[in-house]
Amino acid sequence: MTSTVENDNAITTSASTDDALIALRKVEEDCGFSKASIYRMMARSEFPRPAKRAGRSVRWLKSEVQQWLRNERRPQAPA
Repeated sequence: MTSTVENDNAITTSASTDDALIALRKVEEDCGFSKASIYRMMARSEFPRPAKRAGRSVRWLKSEVQQWLRNERRPQAPA
């Protein structure tokens, strides 16, 4: 029974880490795109939108950026 609790805790910890909010610099680093490129893709609805924070601060959900990266790395089917 203890191992189940440990496994549940590991899952919970992992999920909460994935839902962390990350700053633009981290998004740029993870994706390999500049700020301008990220905002252009957002304007075309091709990149996740950030969560508004207090003032002018914005942060992205780490899980959304990771999902976007997974989808982008898939080979595209020929047209």
